Amino acid sequence: MSDFDDLTGYEVYACGPPMMVKAAAKTFVEQGMIKDNFFSDAFVFAFTGKK
Repeated sequence: MSDFDDLTGYEVYACGPPMMVKAAAKTFVEQGMIKDNFFSDAFVFAFTGKK
């Protein structure tokens, strides 16, 4: 995050585990990104027992 002091005007598209997506949103908003400019798809992997 040190490369970007201010995220005003940026849009972020994130996908991954829910905890990571929530942490990213919080951090980016704290860096000045508008909350409505954060788009995400949080997901978890289901274990099926098969390989």
